Amino acid sequence: NDREIVLDAINQNDENGYASDFVSVLEFASEELQNDPDIVKAAIAKDVKALQYASKELQNDREIVKAAVTQAGHTLEYASEELQNDREIVTLAVTNYGMALQYASKELQNDRDIVKIAVTQSGYNLQYASKELQGDREFVKIVVTNHGWTLQYASEELQGDRDIVEIAVTNYGQALEYASKELQGDREIVKIAVTNDGSALQYASKELQGDREIVTLAVTNGNYHCKRFIPLQYASKELQNDRELVKLAVLHNSHALQYASKELQNDREIVKIAVTNDGSALHYASEELRGDREIVKIAVTPKR
Repeated sequence: NDREIVLDAINQNDENGYASDFVSVLEFASEELQNDPDIVKAAIAKDVKALQYASKELQNDREIVKAAVTQAGHTLEYASEELQNDREIVTLAVTNYGMALQYASKELQNDRDIVKIAVTQSGYNLQYASKELQGDREFVKIVVTNHGWTLQYASEELQGDRDIVEIAVTNYGQALEYASKELQGDREIVKIAVTNDGSALQYASKELQGDREIVTLAVTNGNYHCKRFIPLQYASKELQNDRELVKLAVLHNSHALQYASKELQNDREIVKIAVTNDGSALHYASEELRGDREIVKIAVTPKR
């Protein structure tokens, strides 16, 4: 009969020993067979994604769903609303797969213990927590301490909380992006951020992008090998024309030369520093220095 055929298909292995496509088998089975506990259990045992094709009744079967989310937490998506609000089921799901929190009921997205399990796996999961927990100062404080970038999922109020933002940028400088405008203009907060990651300068206020001390910290804490997000590019025009600052910037990253003023791209000493470290920086030198025999010779000399 049809039941035995479907069971055989689910349990069948191909000639190479691999299981057959049991998900498709259940997908195209009759509604009666999709409501057969033995068939659904057999399919899920082979591939938990089969839960999505089980009947509504079996997607509300505690035993079946529990088995599925224990193996693969993301299958909580296919569980009934009732079981998405079942504390034990949801706990099993997020323990296996933190992002399963997105499929939990609103009530359980507000459960501190469940959300804690999810964000412990990845701070990314804070986005699926309730607005209440995203605005809970002590809860968010714990999360940003370990995952500063999760400041983006905190409430607007907490993005303007000096202590919370300081903790976040200490862990991850670029979390400054998610701080309030007021705190992006806070000298001490920005100092911490650019000390952690010079490229965080891009999120500082215009005033602080023109602050020599702040920009000096930024250019000395940028990624030496990075050709993108070079701190000097976010400095004010005035500081991009500051000879000592630009010299410092190219010492730390030769590609900073591209953001120096036209005048300093024609500064022999600065260009010499840049091409000594990385010959490709010659591209950013003035036309005059790109035709300078000594400079070109330094640029093309193999670097150790």
